[in-house]
Formats: sequence, C-alpha cells, structure tokens
Amino acid sequence: MTYPDRFKRKVIALNETLLEHLGPRGWWPTFVPGQDRPVYQPGREGRTVSDAEAFEIIVGAILTQNNTWANAEQAIVNLNREGLLNISALAESDGRLTELIRPARYFNQKALRLKEIAEELLRIGGIPALRREETGPLRKRLLSWRGVGPETADAILCYALNRPIFVVDAYTGRLFGRLGLPAGSYTDMQNLVHQSIPPSTAIYGDFHARIVRLYAGKTADAFIPAFEARYAASSAAMNRVLRDFRDIPGVGEKIARDFYDMGFRSKSELVSQEPEDLHDRLNRLKGVTVDRCMLYVFRCAVYYVSHKNHEPEKLKWWHWKDSAP
Repeated sequence: MTYPDRFKRKVIALNETLLEHLGPRGWWPTFVPGQDRPVYQPGREGRTVSDAEAFEIIVGAILTQNNTWANAEQAIVNLNREGLLNISALAESDGRLTELIRPARYFNQKALRLKEIAEELLRIGGIPALRREETGPLRKRLLSWRGVGPETADAILCYALNRPIFVVDAYTGRLFGRLGLPAGSYTDMQNLVHQSIPPSTAIYGDFHARIVRLYAGKTADAFIPAFEARYAASSAAMNRVLRDFRDIPGVGEKIARDFYDMGFRSKSELVSQEPEDLHDRLNRLKGVTVDRCMLYVFRCAVYYVSHKNHEPEKLKWWHWKDSAP
C-alpha cells in the first residue's frame, strides 16, 4: 500500500520535531572499555558495531522483551560481570544464567532462548554469518528463533546488523494512533515510515529510540498537543506557499511541492533563477535524474515570474522544449 502524502509529511515532521525535542539518543547502548554499564553514544547513530557489541545487542533485545530497559540493563551487567556476554560462554552456560538474568523478568524462558540463540550462532559461524545474509532471508532466520517476533527481529537488524529497518513497538502504535496516522498493524506503521523517510539505519534507529524516550520519560501527553498545534500552523503556512506556486502555468500540486522541497517559499524567489540549475537541484533532491520535461516547466516558470506581460504561447510549458526558438 502506498500512503498519501499527508501522512508522509506528518511522519517527517514528527521525526524532525522529536529530534529537536529530545536530541539524538545514541541508541543502542553497549559496553566500552573502562565502563561497567552499557554506554549511549549520541552522534554515532547508525554506526557499525563490533561482533561482540552485535551479540550484546541481540542479548539485550531478548532481555528487554516485556520489560523495562533498566531491568534488562541490570541483567546485561550481571552477564558481563560473570563473563557470559559472549557466544561460546553463553552457549555453554549452566543454571547460573537464569539467576543472572532474573531482573529481566520471565527469566526461565529468556534463559532458554538465549542459550538456543548462542548455540545457533555457533553452528552457523557467529555474527559474521549473519552479516553476510541479505536482509530478507536474514529477517526470516531471526523470526524462526524461539521467542523472536517482528519487533525483536527488527531491533537486531537495525541496531546490531546495521540494516535500515524501522522498529515498531507499542509506543509507536500509541503515538501514531493519537496523531491520526495509520496504526492498524506492525506492517502498516513500518511501511509508512519506510515510505516517508529514505532508508537510513541512523535515522530509523534514532526515530524509534526517541519515541521510546518520549513515553519512558512520561512526556508524551505534553508533547502530542504541542506538536499537533505546531504542525497545523506549519501546514497552513505550507499550503499558502503551494497555492502561490500553483498560480504559475503548468504547475500543479506535485510540482508546487517540488519547489517547496527545494527551499522556495514564494514564486517571486524564482526570478532570475537558471532553469538548468533548478533541474540539477531537483535531481539532487530526488536522488534520480528527473524527466527532462521538468526543465521545460522550470523555463516556463522563470519566464512567468520574471515578466509582467506575457506572450500567451510562452505560457505553455511545451513551448520551452529544447527545439523551441
């Protein structure tokens, strides 16, 4: 399903506003030398983690299921202290494992899951084997592990294996639902974000982390109405700009939006612009080579805004094809 632009624009605005409100989160926290607890690294979102960190994140993704991060973190600290935060040691662990992860809740189930995952990783060749797999088959592999559902699988893909996958959780559903965004299923919400924001492990991972922080920090109730008011005001302002651009012959909603996305806020700003430069600029913005007809529209637009009196024939975008005199 392709979502309408009004939903995509709101998701983009939500991501940007959360970044302003909460800053980069530096998720997923992992151990660094000299520290006895996992460390957040703001500004390094989307980084490629080491194999040891990747396994630590896999363990954390299991331990945080149906649990708070604070409790899961204590269990991770216990495992690290006892030298069990590596694949071989965890695969060979005894009954101590259950007691060490007791803070994580459902510790009997999670101990079994962790041992089975460690044994599977030993069998297939460890973290490097996971890194070699394409994302689609890899996600299916992760989902085949006992106790691993879409949220846990995608957390592992995004944070441990650096794949551009947006992680959806219960907080995402609450937030999207209150903002009038599609929230019917995990796939609906994930696809909406993927269609709204270009693939980026850093952005997807940090967006999810900020949503978690919004609710964990109990600031969602204050944030949501403030965001809605701000978004409504910005949408009204944007619509005024788009109407201004649609005065130009040959410019409809889509091209008006292209002008807006290129940073123009009034058709008068197009005066004396070079149409070829506008075309190049749009190519860079879209990340593809845009149809050359857009160049002809830009030529027509620049002519229209640069002259008070217009020749009727020159107000037709096809007049400005390369063969036109």
